[in-house]
Amino acid sequence: MNVMILNFNESPENYHLEMALTRVLIKKGYSFLKIHNYKHNYSKLSTLPNPEINRINWKEFDIKSYDSDILISIDFPWKIDSSSVFYLNLIKKIKKPEIMITNHLLPVKGQSDFYDTIINTNFFKLFEKTYIFEFEDESLWPEKINTVIKRKYYIDSEYYKPVKTEKKAKKITIFSAGAKGRDYNSLIYACGENVNLKILTNVNIKPSPNVEIFRPGANLFNFKKIISQSDFTVIPISDNELNQTAGLAMAFISMAMAKPVLIRRTTYTEKYIKDSENGFLYNSISELKSHIKRIINQKEKLHIIGRNARKTIEEKASLDSFAQMVIEENI
Repeated sequence: MNVMILNFNESPENYHLEMALTRVLIKKGYSFLKIHNYKHNYSKLSTLPNPEINRINWKEFDIKSYDSDILISIDFPWKIDSSSVFYLNLIKKIKKPEIMITNHLLPVKGQSDFYDTIINTNFFKLFEKTYIFEFEDESLWPEKINTVIKRKYYIDSEYYKPVKTEKKAKKITIFSAGAKGRDYNSLIYACGENVNLKILTNVNIKPSPNVEIFRPGANLFNFKKIISQSDFTVIPISDNELNQTAGLAMAFISMAMAKPVLIRRTTYTEKYIKDSENGFLYNSISELKSHIKRIINQKEKLHIIGRNARKTIEEKASLDSFAQMVIEENI
């Protein structure tokens, strides 16, 4: 069985999914080839001894020398360039069972130059199955599409594991991250002066003695270290944010690293977090101060709650379990 994986939308999330699929394929003993258009090296995000195994740049690929039994596309390209033209031609030429896993993009006009180009074509009809997030609006997808399978959100719990790091600060340290829908002013106010706050974001925040700002691009490979030096994570979602899953990615990463998370209560977060058991939930951003105080008052229990959070991710949101499901359903 030969499996071809196309990864033509460069992002850490898509690289993690590629690595999860790779781990499953190696475990099952299948032959595979991964073709990509990445310009940066993300190998530090992999747990594999050789992340680049059977992984080549699209310019090195010769279709005459390789035959696949099934093709899996991780997202579709973002831009229109020579690599996306190659991608589209390859998809059309192979004509084998083809699977699309959307992980980063939606078929929304104006979001992707590639999609804007193929919007009036039967592009998605080329795929037998398309996996989309269960919280996405299915009506966004073109009518000319084959089987749609809704999937949960997953995180690479093989990479994001608890890390033993010596904590420098004696104060309680809180981690936070993200940009969309975040209310960092409320978080900074809620923390006061007796808590150290580490924030990973591109949002411009007014400097403060107890607030340390990290930029995502410059700290991609320091991400785990920053989280590991915190006691727990707070995701300050604004009350006006309509997205029920806002902050979920950062919450799952922290939980996978056995860090308790305080996040807004929604129908979706309640599926994964039970208050005071494997994390904490708030109803309104105005409650942050009281909830943070409540969490600090039970700091002796945080390691137990964090361990339960890690267990929840392993059981409900492991990226490898999703990758295994995709492989076993289609091969």
